Amino acid sequence: MEGLAIVTLVNSVIIPICLFLIMMGMGLTLVTNDFKRVLKYPKAVGIGLTNQLILLPIIGFALANIMPLRPEYAVGVMLLVLCPGGTTSNLFTYLAKGDVALSVTMTAIASVITVFTIPIVLSFSLIYFMGSGSEFELPVVKTMLTDPCRQIRTHKLGRF
Repeated sequence: MEGLAIVTLVNSVIIPICLFLIMMGMGLTLVTNDFKRVLKYPKAVGIGLTNQLILLPIIGFALANIMPLRPEYAVGVMLLVLCPGGTTSNLFTYLAKGDVALSVTMTAIASVITVFTIPIVLSFSLIYFMGSGSEFELPVVKTMLTDPCRQIRTHKLGRF
């Protein structure tokens, strides 16, 4: 196999299968009482989401301003801090014997919220760090609607 074909195979087949197996394995360790406990004490979810969705972008913005970064790297820092949680954080929570139900709950809620926050904050970041006349412009509303609409269409067509 050629180098590009191997990379494509890994990115399109192997990594999704690995992520599926990791999430399935962690999910099988959870019971409904775990999620009931999270709902019973929502303060932890609120604190975690506040830290992930507000505090982390503020820290990233401060670091991108303090450090002598090229504008492209500063926008990259902002993109990284705008994408909290996910499979990796759930995996590390599981390995550290942490509250996996809390981590999964925060990931699910953050995934819904970031559909709207990432385009808005990233658009402001592009303007702030690269200038308003830069080559890169992010159509905020179109970006917000593209993925949810695609998922709805795919589900209705039976391909989901």
